[in-house]
Amino acid sequence: MHQIDGKTVFDEAAQLYDKARPSYPQQLVEDVMFYANLPSDGRILEIGCGTGQATCLFARHGYRMLCVEPGPNLVALAKEKCRDYPVEFMTST
Repeated sequence: MHQIDGKTVFDEAAQLYDKARPSYPQQLVEDVMFYANLPSDGRILEIGCGTGQATCLFARHGYRMLCVEPGPNLVALAKEKCRDYPVEFMTST
């Protein structure tokens, strides 16, 4: 019997996870920006960016971001998705 490691399960299935996981509604992103009172030149620290679904939604608004994610496969997907935006990634816990 194969034991599942809860710390790496999403990274091991990064492509499948990315395809199956729904995105966030645009209204949620707009609400976060409003309630956080993010200035247009603000920076965002995202911890646990996964495949970059939320990352790209915020980066499209011009925010510079630093994203920290322990899964290297998840980071690779996020980097590809956000390649046209001012986003940096760190593979770290």
